[in-house]
Amino acid sequence: MAFLTEQELQSLRIDQSVFHIVGPGDEHFQLLTAFDAGRHSAFFLGRVQSVNSGNRYEFLADAPVRAQLARISRDKATFQEESEKLATAFNEAHGGSTAVGAFLIFSLSCSSGRLFALLKFEDEKVLSYNYDTSRGRSGKPKPTFGEIDRTFVQNRNALQKAALIKLRKDGDEICVVDRQNPQRPAAYFERFLLARRQRADSDEVARV
Repeated sequence: MAFLTEQELQSLRIDQSVFHIVGPGDEHFQLLTAFDAGRHSAFFLGRVQSVNSGNRYEFLADAPVRAQLARISRDKATFQEESEKLATAFNEAHGGSTAVGAFLIFSLSCSSGRLFALLKFEDEKVLSYNYDTSRGRSGKPKPTFGEIDRTFVQNRNALQKAALIKLRKDGDEICVVDRQNPQRPAAYFERFLLARRQRADSDEVARV
């Protein structure tokens, strides 16, 4: 079952956005300032929409992530400060064989209200190409190449982990996606969220 309805998807918009660099070591960690998605909104919304189905979770009591998102919801001026706390906590849990990448945080709104997206993009090296018409032989353009190490790409596999979160008085809703572990998201991601997976009524709810 989809997390967002078609109406919610069509009305989705980015209100605030930021990303920070995270990695398996502190040497990779870098806090960045919030940015205006602007003309790139369609690209980022497309990435959010691509994780519209996944495992359903619920926060455990006193989950810091929930408290931080709730503060942003109450006062958008806290977005930068709270995003840095979220990125710091994510980076501290982010270790072992995990790859360097960008941890994106979006405050979003749609027809049913506000929601948040937490996305982890892994860096992918891209070989870009162009051609130079002035340097070719026999009048044929000569190709030129360049390497780009840090990229956001449309390839859905580059978006490794994601959580869509709706904060509600009558019960929060969380959708978690892990491309590498579709059936069971990475333990560090669960610990970061401090959440437990919801199961069918006939199954026992497993605590993280």
